[in-house]
Amino acid sequence: MNEVILSRIGIKREDCWITDLVKVFLFKEGHIERYKKLNKNNMTENRNRFNEYAQKSIHWLEQEIEIANPKLIILLGIEVTKNIFHVSDNVAKEYLNGELKKKILKGIERNFVCLPHPGILMKEFERNPWPKRFKNEIAPRVKELIEELNILKN
Repeated sequence: MNEVILSRIGIKREDCWITDLVKVFLFKEGHIERYKKLNKNNMTENRNRFNEYAQKSIHWLEQEIEIANPKLIILLGIEVTKNIFHVSDNVAKEYLNGELKKKILKGIERNFVCLPHPGILMKEFERNPWPKRFKNEIAPRVKELIEELNILKN
């Protein structure tokens, strides 16, 4: 997270609050297979229920935001973006451009920026445009936005 996103947008880890939308661990099939090798056979895949859990978790995130009162909220990835903004996967993907988005939460207008998930940014291969796009286009845009919003204290 530090090397892939934060350092490129000019934020130190100690200057931000990092949290998850879904507060429980979501098990993929690969996780289940590893547990079976440990004779733990009562595990079930629940990763496919991300959207369901995300919708049930939004009120917890809103409480965290109310307490932390951030100047900017950074959303990572399509899934989180689509659940917070209530948009389709395609629209959420378009939102991952580092441009400022506004949304009212509990009566307060909040600043958001949506970025690609760190996992996709770490996968550098020819058919993945995200690492290069993030480095050359998205990260500089967010860095400029952070300066404009005067988020970091000098």
